[in-house]
Amino acid sequence: MDTFWGSALVTVPREGKGQRVLWAMIVILLAAVLFVYGPTCGHDFVDLDDGVYVVENEQVREGLTVSGISWAFSGLRCWNYQPLTLLSHMVDCSLFGLDARGHHATSVALHAVNTILFFLLLRFTTDQSTASFVAAFLFGLHPLRVEAVAWVASRKDVLCGLFFLLSLLTYSAYARRREGLVAGNAALPYVAALLLHGAALLAKPAAVTLPFVLLLLDLWPLNRHKTPSPTGAAQRRLLLEKVPFFAVSLGHALLTVVAQRSTMASVESIPLSMRIGNAAVFLGWHVWASLCPVGLAASYPFPRQGYPAHLVEVSVIALAACTAACLALRRRVPALPVGWLWFTGMLVPVLGLLQQGDQGVADRWTYLPGLGMAIAMAFTAAEAVTMLLSGRSDRRMVRITAGLMFGCVAIMLMTASGRQSAHWRDAERLWRRTATVYPTSDKALTNLGWALHGRGADEEAMHYFAAGLAVNPRHSDCANTLGLLLMDRGLLDDAERYFRLAIGVSPELVAPRSNLGSTLARRGQYREAKRVFDAALRLDPHDIGALYNYGVMLQAAGDIEAARESQRAVLRLDPGHAQAGQRLREFERAAP
Repeated sequence: MDTFWGSALVTVPREGKGQRVLWAMIVILLAAVLFVYGPTCGHDFVDLDDGVYVVENEQVREGLTVSGISWAFSGLRCWNYQPLTLLSHMVDCSLFGLDARGHHATSVALHAVNTILFFLLLRFTTDQSTASFVAAFLFGLHPLRVEAVAWVASRKDVLCGLFFLLSLLTYSAYARRREGLVAGNAALPYVAALLLHGAALLAKPAAVTLPFVLLLLDLWPLNRHKTPSPTGAAQRRLLLEKVPFFAVSLGHALLTVVAQRSTMASVESIPLSMRIGNAAVFLGWHVWASLCPVGLAASYPFPRQGYPAHLVEVSVIALAACTAACLALRRRVPALPVGWLWFTGMLVPVLGLLQQGDQGVADRWTYLPGLGMAIAMAFTAAEAVTMLLSGRSDRRMVRITAGLMFGCVAIMLMTASGRQSAHWRDAERLWRRTATVYPTSDKALTNLGWALHGRGADEEAMHYFAAGLAVNPRHSDCANTLGLLLMDRGLLDDAERYFRLAIGVSPELVAPRSNLGSTLARRGQYREAKRVFDAALRLDPHDIGALYNYGVMLQAAGDIEAARESQRAVLRLDPGHAQAGQRLREFERAAP
């Protein structure tokens, strides 16, 4: 353990019981993480950005190449600037191809390393093995971690966590050298911490709040704010040395805003007052889910009209009370306010003040903030046990009771995390679970429909597509697909209704117009069908699906020459189009 970080932080026992206990705790943490998350190595990819990041991403699928590295670093990809995340997916594709087992194994391994790094960080900075072990266990085995570990597209969370924790470890080494607690040049670990901070940001923008976490570490457990300084020079130094970290975070934050600008909700659609109210409820939800992780899912319905005023008021009062209680106990349990501020502060960027996407809460967003919550819970519990032991004669019984209580909590966490990770086995299980927990989530209902449609269970898929549209009638892709399924069954009136719904919601889409034209042609309404196809091809004259369907309609209407020309246009765009080729051959055989 006499490493770059270890030697700079505390004196680690080289032999004897202390070292054996340390290694035993590391082995237990590793075994627990692998036991709970190991089964995810048998899971599939899911239809929740796994295609965008890996399965359908041609650059990533080629593996780690020079051109791929240049592509990853040369621009905004997948709505962010995250080249290290993309490189990690490329490495997996080089090693495992599109075998999902290898991709999942990498995520599990990264999370296991993060759990151990977190334990070492706390152990080396606090010299409290038991509390550090409990904190690492609470972090690593909490059900809120499942999404980040079991979802391949959430690789950015565990990879960012790796560099984030390494930056904290290296900064802690710098702080001890800077304060003269250990010998050595402080410049090297400082630069290393800054570079690791940059690496964390290149994995995911969530690390923008790292400079604030460094200030919290200065308060506890590093206690750098207690350095004697009548003029306050030491305190100013603590702030000044964070300036480069803040500069790096600010630059990446601006880049992230630019990258996500097109997907951010406007102030007109979500007013500022609603955003603030939602943020209070979202934060309250994350706190509650950390303490009582039930009803977790892959997606949570977003409140389109905002939350009721009474719920916002309750959330604000509860959060204020928690903050006040933590601050009141700062002298007795300094880890409590530090952990609380770590948790709440790191969640601020994702609370919807700059609303991006259709989610207000997500399990994966607690990955780095969860470190702070684990600190608050573990070290507060350790202080409570210490208070119970003070002045008592039955100390052994208190320790046994505390150990049994932790054992019960550990078993419950591992069981809950194991069950939650099983829901991520494939897309159908994932969305069926989400639709069960949140039956009014149009995203869960429609995605379950897609999953069922993908394996051919179209009758059941139609039920969920219809249910999703009942919740959100503006889901044009869902309406178009449901129309196709109805058309295949000869239910032309219902099919037409859904195609027209899709066109009304998204008039720029070609597919629903083409499908509507085919539906009208089946009824023999060729004149109206031609008008619909003409409108579709004006939007995109080179849409292969519309051109093919147009040719089929013209053939049914008896305009063979125009139908032949339409299918030739399809083959010019796609020489391998089998259906168009077959129809042309039929035309040739039928020619006199």
